[in-house]
Amino acid sequence: ALSELDSFKVPPVFAAARNSLYTRYTPNDWSASNQGNYLASDKVRSGAERLRFDTVRLCRETDDKTKRSQSDVGKRLGERIGDITFWKTELNHETDNMITENNALQEAKRILEKALQETENPLHISQECLYNREKRQTIDLVHDNPEKELIREVDIIKRCQERMRNTVEKANVQLGLNRAAQHELEKDSGDKFNAQNLDENCHGLRNASRGIAFHNGVQRIDNTVSVPETWARFSNDNVQRSQSERAASKQMRNEIETVLNA
Repeated sequence: ALSELDSFKVPPVFAAARNSLYTRYTPNDWSASNQGNYLASDKVRSGAERLRFDTVRLCRETDDKTKRSQSDVGKRLGERIGDITFWKTELNHETDNMITENNALQEAKRILEKALQETENPLHISQECLYNREKRQTIDLVHDNPEKELIREVDIIKRCQERMRNTVEKANVQLGLNRAAQHELEKDSGDKFNAQNLDENCHGLRNASRGIAFHNGVQRIDNTVSVPETWARFSNDNVQRSQSERAASKQMRNEIETVLNA
């Protein structure tokens, strides 16, 4: 009995052990504690299994969604590359046509300038004749038909020269407009070339590709950039502007031809 134990002198080193005698648990307490720990462990384990299953399911769903998104993006990139290739071809074709027209107009202007230069000698001869006829004396200083024809010839040559100079000036203006349109075509074509290279590189990327990094915020759309509709309209406007200038340039060459044949 505990009362009998109290009559013995317990060394101080056993003081803690003696005090614990009064706080002993019963076997039922021990069994209940173990059963509670077991149930708690089983509950935690079941929760962990559900979490693991949910994680695996979520990973599979995310993987499937990622694969579908990648497939859709790949398809859209392919379509985009096709659009870029189409407009780049159109721009290059129109650029070649504009270069051909520029060369033709430049040649027509050169011929006109040569014809203008060749009128200087006949003009000089007619003026020299009039100057020499002014040396006639007294009654011989007659305003006769030869003098009238020389004056008329000088007037015609000068009017033709003025028309040629005006036509040359108009041709220079048209050449400037042609070169401006050609510059826009070449700039647009260069931009299309860079865009095509970038999209082709993106189209060729795979999950195992090297150098892939996450860039936060790139999915946000910048409202200042163009959309497919305005992008296509920009190139179409450049092509139409070039076609309009080529038509005006052809009309200019016809006008030069008319002046030369007048």
